[in-house]
Amino acid sequence: MTHIYTHQIAHKIAVVIGSSRGIGKAIVIAFAKSNKYSGIVTNARKIEEAQTVSDEINRMDCESVALGADVSKESDCVTLIEETIKHFS
Repeated sequence: MTHIYTHQIAHKIAVVIGSSRGIGKAIVIAFAKSNKYSGIVTNARKIEEAQTVSDEINRMDCESVALGADVSKESDCVTLIEETIKHFS
């Protein structure tokens, strides 16, 4: 199944899967520090883990939202993108 999203988001938004620890966490922190993104979506299978990193990013004056999703499941991927569009539109 192919999903095409035609929503326009006026700012750069980063969606980083597996961003609750390790390299993924380092990437979202670097993105937040770069000031090149108006929003960052943190993701982990367990939303609580993603929320901890999202809170850290929000304290850096970069808007962030945590979304839980298992990206091995297509339906979770679709929901992840839909929720990102909804939050940042």
